[in-house]
Order: sequence, then structure tokens, then C-alpha cells
Amino acid sequence: MSNSINKSKRIKEIDMLRGFALFGVLLVNVFGFKSTLFAQGTDFAFFSFPLAFQAGLDQVLGFLIRILAEAKFYPIFSFLFGFGFYIFMNNAFEKKAALSGNKPGRLFRRRCFFLLLFGLLNLILVWYGDILHVYGVTGLILLLFYNQKTESLKKWIIALLIFAVLLMTGMIFIAELAQTYASEMNDPKLESFPQELMEYSFAVYSEGSYLDVISFRISQELPYVFFNLFIWLPKILALFLIGLYAAKQGYFHDIANNIDLFKRTWKVTGFLGLISTILMLLSAYSIISANSLISAPLEVLFSELASIFISLFYIATVIILIHKGYFHKLFDYLTYVGRMALTNYLIQCILCSIVFYGYGLGYIGSISVYQGVIFTIVFFSIQMLVSKFWLRNFRYGPFEKVWRNLTYKSSI
Repeated sequence: MSNSINKSKRIKEIDMLRGFALFGVLLVNVFGFKSTLFAQGTDFAFFSFPLAFQAGLDQVLGFLIRILAEAKFYPIFSFLFGFGFYIFMNNAFEKKAALSGNKPGRLFRRRCFFLLLFGLLNLILVWYGDILHVYGVTGLILLLFYNQKTESLKKWIIALLIFAVLLMTGMIFIAELAQTYASEMNDPKLESFPQELMEYSFAVYSEGSYLDVISFRISQELPYVFFNLFIWLPKILALFLIGLYAAKQGYFHDIANNIDLFKRTWKVTGFLGLISTILMLLSAYSIISANSLISAPLEVLFSELASIFISLFYIATVIILIHKGYFHKLFDYLTYVGRMALTNYLIQCILCSIVFYGYGLGYIGSISVYQGVIFTIVFFSIQMLVSKFWLRNFRYGPFEKVWRNLTYKSSI
């Protein structure tokens, strides 16, 4: 890379990617709000195979969301977090003299601490599916890699991805083994517990007050969420490091000269994503094996691989489309959404909780897939318009401004 490239400036394409990812996150999260945490692993799990939707349109849309959207967009956000970390640190080092003695590392730790705080508040008060607290914790570990050379980063990325995929696959195998053991024990209470917990969770979320929901979340959901944090951490960190690696290499700072790289990435990740998805489907529908002790872990294994490859495929696709000048008006609107990603994400969570939970409109468990898709498109379109209006009048989104002020101890 040329030394003339400024690796500290804000890159419009990164904001576009962030806005694009936020649409996908909303599309998937809508159905997370429609269901409950404890519906996972039951017939009420929204995107488990086989898809239990009666309407033909819901079958098609549910299938497409499952293979093209679920777990395909938070990796993009994770990649962008790692990329943004490098920009933040570079900017902090350049402005060190004006930072009132704050070292860049200390500033980033403050940034992660307050992101963790936002995440915990969102997790407890709004939704069990919050991702911000995961980023806040993992970001503190990311700081250790800032001075790593790119060759070292590549080794860490490969090692972490292998470990993460094997860890998740192993956890599913253990869960299936426990379920098999429960069946063989022929203990009605043990076998019925997951179903009873799922039914109870639906009752709380559909009929309970706001305080009932928070009480249930703290007592029942948080232990599960915090346990999962340590399972997700290696994968999230690996994705952070991929973003850090891309930033250090300057790929997005000089897209025109790196467009061939993006095209190669598009071809390779597209092919690998397709193969992984096919193998995931063969496992999910018990074609590879009818034994759940084999098929369930394999489904997760190939699903995790598809998650990584397809998310990178989407990144390359968006960059190529931007470079060719396609959909430029749409991408311009996505830029505004991306610049206010924290605000827009939190608003999505808050609004969805009001729409779906019993203390609001109470649509949990009642909307169809196509209605969820329409809701996503309409709501996100409104967010694009509001984001553009806001940023034409203010420099930062509301939560971005608060986050920045807390990070820099500023009142401005």
C-alpha cells in the first residue's frame, strides 16, 4: 500500500456496508422478537429445518431468510467493528496532543465500557438478543491485537475461526447427547421441561407486564445469554480481526486499485458459501445421516461456515456494486443509516419490543413471514429517511453523540 493513503479518514463505503448490514439484522431480528429465546430447539423455532410454515409464500420466504439472512449480517457488523477499531486508534494517535493526556488505548477501553453499558441496558430492559454487550467485551480483547503484524493476524484469524466452529459444533453435539439421554431415562419431567419453559416464556411475553418480562429475563434468560457469550466470543473476535486485517492492508482506502481483490473474494466466498449451504441443508434434512447426534452437529458446522463465507461474499458484492455505480441512490441512503448505526439499532430493538410484546401491541407469535418482511421494509425505509434528515441537521446520531461524549469525557 502506498504511504500516501490516509488510513484514518472516514470511508463512505464502510458506512454503506454498515447500513446494508443493519437492514439484514432487522430482517432477522423481527422474527427473533416474534418468537422467544426458549423456542430454540423446539417446533416453534422460527428458522429451524424443516420449516413449519403452512402458507406457500411463508415457506419460500422463510427458507430464503434462513439460508441467505440468518447469521449472515452480524458478521458484517463484526468485520466493520474491527475495521472501525483501526480507524479509531489511528485517529487517536494522530490527535494525542489534543486528548487531554488520554492514551488511545485508554480511550478505546472507555469506548468499549460504555458500549457494554448500552448493551447491558438494552439486554435487560429491551431484548435478550442484544449484540452490543458482546462487542463491548470482545472489543477489550481486540485492543491486544492493534500492534500485531498482518501475518500474525492471519494466523490468529484462522486459529480462532477453527476453534469457534468446532466449539459451537461440540456444544450442539453435547446438547443432542443430553436430549438423547433424557429420552432414554424415560423421565416425563426431564423430557417435558424444554417444552414447558418455552410455553411459559410465550405466556410471559404475550400476557405479562413490562416488569414481569424484565423479571423473567433476569431470572431465566440472562444466565443462558451470558453462558453463550463465551461460546460466541471466539467467532466475534475472529471477525473483528478480519476487519482489522483489511484496515491495515488498506483494501477499503483504495478500492479502485483493489477491485480485482474484491472480485476474487466475491468468486471464492460465493462458491464456498454455496457449498457450505448445500451441505448444511443435506444435514438439516437428515440426508447425510438420520442420526441426530451426527446430523445436528453437522448442520451447525456447515451453517457456521456458510455464515462466514456468505457475509464476506455480501461485503464483496456491495463494494463491487458501489464501484460500478449501481443503486447509487439506495447506497447513499444506506450511508446515512450506517452513520447512525448505534441509534438505529437501539431504536429497532425498542420499537420491535413494543410491537411484539404483551406490554405493547402484543403481536408475538401472530404475524406471518411475509408480514414480517413487509414490516422490515417499511420500518427500515422510514429509518433511511429519518437518518438522512437528522444528519443534515446534526453531525452525529443521538446515541452516537452520547457515546462519543462519554468516551472523550466531553459535554459538547
